[in-house]
Amino acid sequence: MQKLKLLFVHVPKTGGTSIAEALRRRFGDTLYCDADGPADPLSPMNIDPDGFLERQYRCGYGFLDGMNAVTGHLWIRKYDPVPTETRAVILRHPIDRTISHYFFGFLR
Repeated sequence: MQKLKLLFVHVPKTGGTSIAEALRRRFGDTLYCDADGPADPLSPMNIDPDGFLERQYRCGYGFLDGMNAVTGHLWIRKYDPVPTETRAVILRHPIDRTISHYFFGFLR
């Protein structure tokens, strides 16, 4: 398995959409966009976290062949076995993030 250059976890309402767009420009077709649904209580990772990780680790990560970077709303632990130069996340003060999330939903 080749080493990824970057694994970027996109936390909602932290500027991640802008970062993801910059990553798309930088990595193009070698950017893998992932989504585990961490905010969804019915997502497999939330219903059975140990089983989710076990299944993920067994898959062999063939879907990453030819990829240089991964981004998305994902659980970073599922990439523990994947060699990566840089793992990154942007965090925001929780109150500011909550207010932004509220108004984002309210104005839609």
